[in-house]
Amino acid sequence: MRILIVDPHEPFRQALADLLTELCSDAPREVDVVQTGDAELAGDLAERTRFDLVLVDLAIGAQGLIGHLAALRPRLVVIAMAGDDEPVLAAAASRAGASRLISRAIGPRRLAAHVREALESSCHGRDS
Repeated sequence: MRILIVDPHEPFRQALADLLTELCSDAPREVDVVQTGDAELAGDLAERTRFDLVLVDLAIGAQGLIGHLAALRPRLVVIAMAGDDEPVLAAAASRAGASRLISRAIGPRRLAAHVREALESSCHGRDS
């Protein structure tokens, strides 16, 4: 399984990569996590690589990236992340093509639950 994390904060990206690797440790296929802090580079990576899940921080102007990802692969699971989960942000993320919006401040346990829920079918062999 291939996962792309797009977030400007390297320590957060690394912690999230570690969490995702752990969550999918029993997946039937190897987990490959790619990280970048640049939305433009993320778009280029997505054009060349078939990702199963993309997590995108909205703070880096990622709504255009989310729309690009949705156009490339309409069934791709995209989770938008923001400082909070205001309904206005959730609606904007959804319109752009995100599967859901999660707050970066929810803590690792709740973050893991959201990611696990979104990934469940992908981690265990779903192809889209």
